[in-house]
Formats: sequence, C-alpha cells, structure tokens
Amino acid sequence: MSYLKLKYMPAYLVLIGGFYAIYQSFFSVSLSLFFTGIISILAGIAYLIIVSVIELFKKDKELNLSHFRSEGFQIVSCNNCEQENLLVDQYCIHCGEKLESEEDGKVQEEH
Repeated sequence: MSYLKLKYMPAYLVLIGGFYAIYQSFFSVSLSLFFTGIISILAGIAYLIIVSVIELFKKDKELNLSHFRSEGFQIVSCNNCEQENLLVDQYCIHCGEKLESEEDGKVQEEH
C-alpha cells in the first residue's frame, strides 16, 4: 500500500463509522446516534480535504529539474538554504531568499 493511501485510511474509517451510525440510528430511533454519524461524516470529509491540500502544497515545492534543464531554464542554488530553484522565479521557493545567477553573481533583474 502506498504512503498516500495510508494517510487517507483514518478518513475512510471515520466515514464508514459515520454511515454505520446513521444506519443504526434508524433502527434504534436515536437522534443522538444520527447526529454523531453526521458529525463523523463531516469530520472524515474535512480530514480528506486537509490531507489533499497538504499534499498539493508539498508537490508545489517539488521541481522536475531535468525537465526544466531540457527546456533551457537556468537552475541555481539558493545561497541561504542550498536548495535548487529556477532563476526565473527570482525568489527561493523553499525559504524566500532572493536568487542570484551562478554565472556572474548578479541578482536577477526585477520585472
């Protein structure tokens, strides 16, 4: 099982538990069990959304450097955190420091 699927497992369990609580509330005629099921379903959906957003933010900071090199973009290392970035970004996507060209040490011109 992949790491991402394991992250979603608690949400799936909470969702299944919520649906089961709603199902059981109809047989036991329990309003509190019904609302517990609704809250569980909402919590499971919220967990899925939060995990998905966090994964998107992580992917946003990942660069496919070989693809960008083949397209002709200049790759530079940040002087502050030593992570590789595209020079056209002007600022490091990891720490926010201003990027400099490795060839001449000049700061990228602002547009």
